[in-house]
Amino acid sequence: MKDTIKLLGISASPREHGNSRFLLEVALEAASAVAPDLVETELHSVAGKIFDPCDACDMCHDELGYCKITGDDFDELHDKWIEADAIIYSVPVFHMGVPGNLKNFLDRVGNSVVEGFYSKPWKVIGTITQGSGIATGQEQVMMYLNGHAVMMGCIPPTTLTSRCRPRPPTSWPPQVPNTRWAPTKAAGTCSAW
Repeated sequence: MKDTIKLLGISASPREHGNSRFLLEVALEAASAVAPDLVETELHSVAGKIFDPCDACDMCHDELGYCKITGDDFDELHDKWIEADAIIYSVPVFHMGVPGNLKNFLDRVGNSVVEGFYSKPWKVIGTITQGSGIATGQEQVMMYLNGHAVMMGCIPPTTLTSRCRPRPPTSWPPQVPNTRWAPTKAAGTCSAW
């Protein structure tokens, strides 16, 4: 039996300290808190990284067994992706899709790994998505990443989506006036506005 579960969190935002990273940090902290002796977490940000696009040469699975493109940041994340038992992608929505840098990585990991990946099946891949409002692409991004998980022989569990909001206040719970329900003076009960 394995001693630990390797959980890799990938922050897919081009901004180093954006909402994607914040939500991912919360998720990784929660996973560690549930089983601190069992879960080993690592956060990897794609901010500032370069992933050249796949050129569909098929050399990765026809001849080489690995991607021929070198000189970028692909190999580092590829190796972490392979070693992980579970992955959480935290992704901002860019025009109804994933950011281009993540798309380049997914294309290359998908093409270079899918043929030989079944030696380590059942990796769990979860997603957290953030968008600027309602119906701005969070669902499409989740469906795309769930499809990626299935195509890679992995398991996509339920996902979480979030509307973009400022970071939460430093105190918890937040001290926000309740505008929907207010106590009535006479009865001491709540009534809708």
